[in-house]
Amino acid sequence: MLPVHVTHREYQDRLRASIVGLAAESPNLRKDVEASADVIGLCYAMDLDRAAPILRANYARGGPLAIDPAVMLRAILIMCYRMIPGFTALVDELKRSSVLRVVIGCEEPPGPSTFYDFLGRLPGFRAMARRTVKRRIRKRRPKRKYPKGKKPPLRRANAMQFLEHLRYAELIPEAEELVKTMNYLLDKGFVSLSLERGLIGDPLGLAAAGDSSSVELHASPYGKRTPECDCPPATGLSCPHRRRYSAPDADWNWESSKAEWVFGYRFYEFTAARGEELPLCIGMPTKPQQNDAISGYVCLLQYHRLVGRPLRMVLFDSAHDNEPTYRLVRDLGAIPVIDLNSGNTGSGEDQPKPIKSTAQIGLGGIDARGTPHCAAGPMCWQGHTGGYQRFVCPAPHKGLHCPHAASCPRRSVHLKPEMSPRFICEIPRATQAWEKTYDRRTTVERSHDRKKNDFGREAGYSRARHVVYALYVLAGCLQHIIAWAKRINGQALLAAWLPQAA
Repeated sequence: MLPVHVTHREYQDRLRASIVGLAAESPNLRKDVEASADVIGLCYAMDLDRAAPILRANYARGGPLAIDPAVMLRAILIMCYRMIPGFTALVDELKRSSVLRVVIGCEEPPGPSTFYDFLGRLPGFRAMARRTVKRRIRKRRPKRKYPKGKKPPLRRANAMQFLEHLRYAELIPEAEELVKTMNYLLDKGFVSLSLERGLIGDPLGLAAAGDSSSVELHASPYGKRTPECDCPPATGLSCPHRRRYSAPDADWNWESSKAEWVFGYRFYEFTAARGEELPLCIGMPTKPQQNDAISGYVCLLQYHRLVGRPLRMVLFDSAHDNEPTYRLVRDLGAIPVIDLNSGNTGSGEDQPKPIKSTAQIGLGGIDARGTPHCAAGPMCWQGHTGGYQRFVCPAPHKGLHCPHAASCPRRSVHLKPEMSPRFICEIPRATQAWEKTYDRRTTVERSHDRKKNDFGREAGYSRARHVVYALYVLAGCLQHIIAWAKRINGQALLAAWLPQAA
């Protein structure tokens, strides 16, 4: 049978009555309640009225009465908040703490298998599951390393042009079903509420920052021996038998922030660049070693297909500096804010080219930052004029002597982004507005760090690709809930409740 759903308002009333009754039983329980003020305040603000119906749609109408999906989801979110590594440890914690059982809304803690059954109801979860016995593959750590902060380049120079050709031909495949389900849950259940509460975005639209990050697994890349293997331990890599891998889809990928190779999965995320640092969409590249330029292009297209929220601005780092990405962002009606990468050979334009003739621009052409030069030096930006960027001679502004003094004070150059997708932008790179806008790109890096370290997703016990991805997205949902709970003080909430029990 379908589980009985409790609205958020009803849950708040039940939580208050249960906490007051629990604190009145004994002084020790009152101390436990006061020590859990942060979790109580978090769950008091955890509005799941939009997320629970999405999960309830996956329950069958027949059979025994199921647990309310809001209870299961609340337990998993507390697991991430308390940095509990796995479901077994979560069940043990629920058995020890009566306060946590009251907070999640259940009398008896569910078993570990119940949580896997809850995730297994998500469309596409079992389809992504693939725990198999594979033939032994030598998964050694790659020897080549890159400087810290630098990512591996594209393996093929024309990879982005080929990807753009697939987009125009509508041959880029759809995202996996689990990716669609989790992003639908994230958008409808949490992002929409954050937008209504004014936590992200502005009246002009959403500004999104995109980047990828790897999640390191505590799994062996060499696998484990199977019962059919009777070779002595000294056989090593020459063993001909198959081996069992706990994470068959994981692989080595370069983590530029650590400047080392890590074994695990890779996720690509779009985060709100204005307001709170909250995730908008989380994708999963098909290969952990996939270049960020390809992952960003595909995930941005998937975001447009899955979510469809209009974007005003998209922020990328220099790994995404290629003409197809500029064209895709502008085709979606957004402004690209991408740092230039002089070593990017897959962009189609290694060096900047003059957009207009020397007679129109002057003697210097256009530099690598998209600023035209005249005889007196870099020209000064004077704003927008009908979709064009207007630059004027710097001599009148800087007090310089110009060889063309008679004509330069009235000389101006108009450049349009369509003239060069890379070097001419809606926000000129040589201005303070560009630097202030591009600084918000780091929001996506901080968002990745919160999920991996603050919520313990990198220290979790899960190995399977579908479980790790589902928990990673739910940790992103927890970021929205924490932003909602900032307006609620758990200590003040308990101070208003507990005196009534005295």
